[in-house]
Amino acid sequence: MKYPDNANVDNPRAREQSQKAAAGLELAASQGLEVIDARAEGGKLWVVDPHGFNCRFQDLGFVFSADAGPAAGRRAAWFLPRNEGSGRLRRTLKRVRKLFFSPG
Repeated sequence: MKYPDNANVDNPRAREQSQKAAAGLELAASQGLEVIDARAEGGKLWVVDPHGFNCRFQDLGFVFSADAGPAAGRRAAWFLPRNEGSGRLRRTLKRVRKLFFSPG
């Protein structure tokens, strides 16, 4: 299975995100854990881990969810959050700044 490789992008955040994803994929493969890569469809990278005891994923920036999204079949899984440049977060931060920090 081939995963998207964004390591050559100019954006430092995207490059860092790609490196975390690659390390997470390598760790998941070494432990025989199921990987669901929905990034090409605008989703997240999920590593299904029924017990959630593997804190090495947390060290890589993954977040544990006991009731993961539909891509992971609502199973316990680690996911890699999108970088801060993601559209939804960027729009939310823009609204917060406008509401609380605009002169007026």
